Amino acid sequence: MVQGIVIPRDRTKPPWLQELAGISDFQNIVGGLVEPVEVEGFGATIWMNEATVHEHGQFNARATALWWYFSPEHTMRHFILGDVVIVGAIDKHGGGEAPAHLVHGLLHPHRYVVQMSPNDDAWGDTYASFDTIFEAAERCMLLCFAAGNGPGFRIHVDAVSDAACGAEGALHPR
Repeated sequence: MVQGIVIPRDRTKPPWLQELAGISDFQNIVGGLVEPVEVEGFGATIWMNEATVHEHGQFNARATALWWYFSPEHTMRHFILGDVVIVGAIDKHGGGEAPAHLVHGLLHPHRYVVQMSPNDDAWGDTYASFDTIFEAAERCMLLCFAAGNGPGFRIHVDAVSDAACGAEGALHPR
């Protein structure tokens, strides 16, 4: 049994922590056969319904934003579709618990600021400040795309709630 973070495609529904006893629990959440998408930048795996691409499933903006931001190899699939489950990275024993830093970062209140640096060593806050990592990741990726090969962008945890102590600091792709 592992704990995973469920991120619904419906942005009006908050993500939640879910106990998962086996593959059938994953399939019930995503609505079909599961396909793993590794997100090396935050040591996790996103499990999605493999058929959503062929069935034109509904866009999951939050999962896509996280994947685009934290994974340098997101070009094979353009979007994450449908409801998803995030657990730890896959190893020889399967996937593990959702990493503690993800549980804190995705499920507890924070204030996120997009930072910019002309040369990746002197970072400064932009005016882009958000209540969720999803919104911050979306904005950060838009800025990266717009700037091209110019300045670097990253997400900084500006204000951390008591429930998420220890999560403060910069979040940027590895």
